[in-house]
Amino acid sequence: MRPAARPSAARRITAAAPSAPAAPAPPPVRVVEKADDAARILVIGDFLAGGLADGLDVAYAENPGVVVLGRSNGSSGLVRDDYYDWPGNIASVIEAENPAAVIVMIGSNDRQQMRVGDTREPPRSDAWTAEYERRATALVKAIRDRNLPLLWVGNLPFKSSAMSSDMIAFNDI
Repeated sequence: MRPAARPSAARRITAAAPSAPAAPAPPPVRVVEKADDAARILVIGDFLAGGLADGLDVAYAENPGVVVLGRSNGSSGLVRDDYYDWPGNIASVIEAENPAAVIVMIGSNDRQQMRVGDTREPPRSDAWTAEYERRATALVKAIRDRNLPLLWVGNLPFKSSAMSSDMIAFNDI
């Protein structure tokens, strides 16, 4: 008589771990009609700015006195002004949107070489940093020249410690 064969690992049946009860769904956000004189808040920058604008839109959905205008360009930053030039374009965006304030969140795409004159500079080199500071200052000046309040939201940490270190450096600028 042969002993009974043990089931293979693929055929073994194990008890499923008990699952936690499902959390109740959040109540639906009630979107109210915005007032004609609602404060228009312009959010600009890269893909993180797009998420910030979405979150602010939800946060102010029930407030008739605030309209959030998300005008991010997901792949943009301050390094690739040949792709999108924020300091050069912000005046026309402000003119088109007529905001009461501007929120900037930018830099998560800027961990790359930057053309400075005829040279491609590596990220965070002295020449790269000087040019990055110049571009950030030009963006701030273009907004402040229109006498608008400006809030610059710093970059978030990333899973990679090298990326987080770069974000800290960009935030310092």
